[in-house]
Formats: sequence, C-alpha cells, structure tokens
Amino acid sequence: MSFELGFNDPIKITWNVDENGNKISVQMQPESHTVVNGKITLIQIPDKFQKVQVDENIVFNDPSTKVNEYNFYEINDFKTPLGVDKFRVDYQSGIITFYPSHEGKSITVTRYYGRGVILTPSSRIYSRLDEAGNVVETIQNIIDNGQAGISALDDVVNFKHVGDYISGETYSRYNIVSYKGSSFMANIDTSNNPTNSDWTRVSIGSEWQGVYNSANTYGKGNQVIDSANEIVYVSLIDNNTNNLLSDTLSWEKSVDISSVVATAEGKITDVTNLESTVSTNENGRESAETTRVSQENTRISNETSRVDVEDIRDTNETSRIGAEIIRESNETTRQSQESDRQTNTATAITNTETATINANTQGDYANLQGDYALTQGDIASVESSNLSTLKTDVQTATTNANTATDSADVSAINANTQGDYALVQGGYAKTEADRLVATDASSLQTEITDNSDKIGILTGAGATAEKADKEYVDTHLAETMPHLIVDIDNGKTYRHGRRFKDGGMQTIWEEVV
Repeated sequence: MSFELGFNDPIKITWNVDENGNKISVQMQPESHTVVNGKITLIQIPDKFQKVQVDENIVFNDPSTKVNEYNFYEINDFKTPLGVDKFRVDYQSGIITFYPSHEGKSITVTRYYGRGVILTPSSRIYSRLDEAGNVVETIQNIIDNGQAGISALDDVVNFKHVGDYISGETYSRYNIVSYKGSSFMANIDTSNNPTNSDWTRVSIGSEWQGVYNSANTYGKGNQVIDSANEIVYVSLIDNNTNNLLSDTLSWEKSVDISSVVATAEGKITDVTNLESTVSTNENGRESAETTRVSQENTRISNETSRVDVEDIRDTNETSRIGAEIIRESNETTRQSQESDRQTNTATAITNTETATINANTQGDYANLQGDYALTQGDIASVESSNLSTLKTDVQTATTNANTATDSADVSAINANTQGDYALVQGGYAKTEADRLVATDASSLQTEITDNSDKIGILTGAGATAEKADKEYVDTHLAETMPHLIVDIDNGKTYRHGRRFKDGGMQTIWEEVV
C-alpha cells in the first residue's frame, strides 16, 4: 500500500490574534504534565521573548517520594549538557526536555505566553511500516476503518421493527415498519412513503413478533428476528411452536443482514487489531525513544567529555602560548643582552686598543723621556768631563798651591759624583749639574782669589783656565741652545744652553714657541 499526501491536509498553525487580526501572545494558565521520554509538550507554542517558567516545587507521582525543590534554569544552547536543575525549550514545537532522572514526574509550568497551536493531520501520522520501511498505514486509515465499523454497528442497531409507518417521520437505514398489511425495510435514511424506492417490501400480510422465542406459538405469516439480530424469518405454518428457525418447513428467511454484521464485526476486529498494533507500535516507539534518550544522554555525556577535553586542550594551549610568550620574551632579553655583550665587548676591545695605544704612546713618551734623560746625562757627563779638564788645568796651574789643589780635587770629585747622579735622574741631574758647575766655578774662583798671594806665580795659568771656560760656554751659545726638554706638567718645550757670567758658568733656558 502506498500513500500520496495531498495539499488539502498540511500541518496547520492556529495563531492567537486580537480583534484586528494581529498575532499576539496570550498568558497561559499553569499546566501540569508528566515527563515521558524526558519531555513534556505545552498546549500552545511558547513565546521565546517571554520565556518559560517551571515550578520550583515538584511533587513526584510516586507517593513515597517527598516533595523536592529545584531551582530550575532554562539553557538556551545545545552545547551545555542538561543537569538535574536545567531544562531546554524548543520554541518551535513547544516541547520541553528535562534531565532523565525526572522521567515519570509531574512538573508544573507556572508561567508562559502562548502564540497558538500546531495542528497535525492524522494522515501524516503513520502507525505501521512494512519490512522495507514504507508506510502502510496511518492514523487516518484507522479512523476511517473505525468509522466504517461504527457505521456498520449503527446499521445493526437500526435493524429492528419500529412499528407502524408514521407519515413525516424520518427512519434510519434498516428500520422495519408495517404499512397496509405489509412490512417494509428502509434502504437509506428517509422520510418518504414506504411505496417509494427508498424502501424494500420484506413480507406481505405479516405481523411482526420481534425476537424469536421457542416457547411462543406463531401463526402463518408472523415475522421474527433471531437473537443475533441478523436474519428475519417468516412462519410458514400456524401453531408454529418450538420449531427451530433452521427448520425450513416451519420458517423461511425474509431478510438476511448477517453479511452486514460480519462486515461490521470485521471492521470492529480491524479496529481492535489496529488499536493493538498502535499500542505495540507505541510501545516500540517508547522503547525506541528510551533508547534514543539513552543514546542522547550518552552523546551528551560524550559531548561533555569532549568539551572537557577541549577545555583542557584550550588550557594547555593557553599555557603553551603563555610559555611561548615567555620564551620569546626571554629570547628577546637574551638577544638584547647578547647585543649589549657584543657592544660591551666591542667597547672593551676599543678601550683595550685605546689603552694599548695610550700605553704605547706613554711608552714612547717614556722612551723619549728616557732618551732625554740619557741626553741630559750625557750633557752632564760632558759638563763633568769639561769640569774635570778644567780641574786638571787648575791643578796643573796650582801645583805649588797644595791647599788650592786639594780644594780643586774635592770640587772635581763632587762634580763627578753629581754627573753620575745626573745620568740616573735625567732632568734633575741637569739642574744639579748646573748648580754644581756654578758652585765649583765660584768656589774655584774664591780659592784662587784667596790663595792669590800664594800662587801669584800661577796667575797666568788661572787666566788661561778662565779663557778656556768662556770659550766652552761661547761654543754652546753658538749652537743656539740645541738641547730640548718637555715639561710634562704643562706640555711646554724648552731649549737650554750654557753661559759664563759674573765670574761663573750658568745654564740658560728659553721656551720654544
């Protein structure tokens, strides 16, 4: 059997409207429903903007169960799993889903606004499928068959003698009336005269006796009906007593509606079978729904586990990202420190090179100063040598003046000592040499003067020595003071030489500009 659904029986929604035909939401009275397969269905489609409120106090169907209080909360997404205190509303169908533990409990919806009702035609609700899964029966088929059975039962009920025909009266199908000595049965519901085609004559000149009773005595032409109210019989003889209706010599069938009754009973049986099938299918549906709810709970549990794992993954990912940020920050710090290290290293190398250059410069300067000191020592040595020569000349000239000679020897020795010290002390030696030379010359001159009376004979020799000393000084002056020295405190350069003045030898200085 196949079904083709027409366009004359679609699902319909009857909306609540005001006097102007505008759709409105109407506050509904509290509704109590029993949770079946985890769900209840509201009478009307709820208004999503007004929400749905479920009573906090729930009295369970089980009398042994005490009143439990729940603070129910509506959840609006399908990701959050249902909990014992949560429910989810389908605002398209008016179905509310609860946690499985509420199965069989009575729950009161205390407040919601209804938008209207959804009407589903019976032709779109199937009751039976074949092995291939095709729809072979709908609720509409059951209704149609039931209505046919009810109609047949009505016909059986109407199959009775209702008395003499009354003009203007409406008679039902299968009603039997007496009219002008004959019996007539209505073919359809009618108010026409029995002579009309709406009627069928079932006997002539007979008298209706009702249900057959074997204890009664029937005359010829009397009509009876069997106990099953299916067949009308006419008596063929007078004094017809205790003769079974099956006795064809005593009775004759006049009207047989057993087929109608069989049809009605068949329809009733069909309805009974369909009800059994519907019940079986409903049990199967409930079992399948229970399985579906169990699978849905498993899915929700798995989804919850998946969400938990995903949350852990997100947490780990957040930690990883945080660690990566720290690593990148540390790497940035390391790179900055490495850059600073390289800069510091380069600076240190530069400083080292600069220090090396400075050290080398200072070394060179020290070498120059050493060379200068050596030069000054050489000068002092030369000066000392010159003084020694002068001393020898004086000693030769004053051979006979022992005192003068001894003094000259002492001065010479002192001059030599100062010359040696000048070799070590550098610039200081030069100054000391100058001082010694001046001192020695003055002392020598004093001694010569003091002993002139003793060494008058040597005057000529003294003149000769003075002349030689002056010539030595003049020679250095002639060189334009070639000896240079640098003052390390002020960085100025000086040149120096020798001169003879006031009867003695002097060192002269001049800044080089």
